[in-house]
Amino acid sequence: KKEIKGEIELQIKEYYSIPDFMKAGLHTVSMNRNLQSGGTIQIKAIQNGQEICLKKRTSYDILFPAHKMNEEVYPDMNLFTGILDEQGEVDWKVMGKNQLANDDLLRFANAQNCGNDGIYSCPKWKLGVRMKKFFFNHRQWRTNKLCNSPKETLRRQEQIALNRRLRNECLQNRTGLELDFQQSFPELMNELNEKGYSLNTIVFDYYIGNSKKLNWVNIDRFMNTPSNEMVEINLPIDAKDKTIARVILIESNTIINFNVASQIYQFRKLPKDKAIKIVLIDYSEELPKMAIHTTKSGKEILPDDLVFKTYTFEEMENEMSRL
Repeated sequence: KKEIKGEIELQIKEYYSIPDFMKAGLHTVSMNRNLQSGGTIQIKAIQNGQEICLKKRTSYDILFPAHKMNEEVYPDMNLFTGILDEQGEVDWKVMGKNQLANDDLLRFANAQNCGNDGIYSCPKWKLGVRMKKFFFNHRQWRTNKLCNSPKETLRRQEQIALNRRLRNECLQNRTGLELDFQQSFPELMNELNEKGYSLNTIVFDYYIGNSKKLNWVNIDRFMNTPSNEMVEINLPIDAKDKTIARVILIESNTIINFNVASQIYQFRKLPKDKAIKIVLIDYSEELPKMAIHTTKSGKEILPDDLVFKTYTFEEMENEMSRL
């Protein structure tokens, strides 16, 4: 492959809702394990009408908004890349862990050494060389006023003091509460919990991932439902070509694709007693047909529960927007 020279066109599509996923025909399953999604993007680089790829040993960083799809922030989110399988569906392969960050951290380039107190004590807050290089190229970057240059490293005591100040400012600004910052960090967290606040929800703004591939990339977490709390759903209709079948777990932004067992649609490893929507779309005729059924996982599905209705493509897209 030869090196590309000249201008390129960068195309980016974002998917941050169940309707977005359904319209694009996406699901949130990796290696037969269900995922809870924090969002998906598709990135393409085009030159002269041809799709091009990254050079070897190069990568780029992605900031996914942490609260776009879920109210809570999850430290166990992973970065996935999407690969088309034999059926033309995107299959997700895990690439690695993400880092968590917020606007305060992104403004202070030299916050390298973490103290033993507060939200900055986690190793995930350490920015790697690639991360710093990426952010230094952005206008939004602001250097730390305590340093002469972004490359200086603060002494440990100064760093701990900076971390605590940033933590306190962040918590104060985002809660609007009068907080006692003289108390220990566990005591401070207990006070916030008593007032209905979660640390992850208050503090973190972004999931940061690094990818060596373009095209489909998402930020998800494995659901890891215990096996004794899983159920299967079998739909009482024959499986057909040109039919998309999905189960939506409403509470977790999870879309599960089907397995064909004995010519019926089968959905596996669902957490039991959860609110779900079953969506079937039949493209075998000139106009699409769609059936939507809301129920709970583990409850038997009867033939009369799946009623297909014919839509125009515009009507079907409008209906999907309400999922």
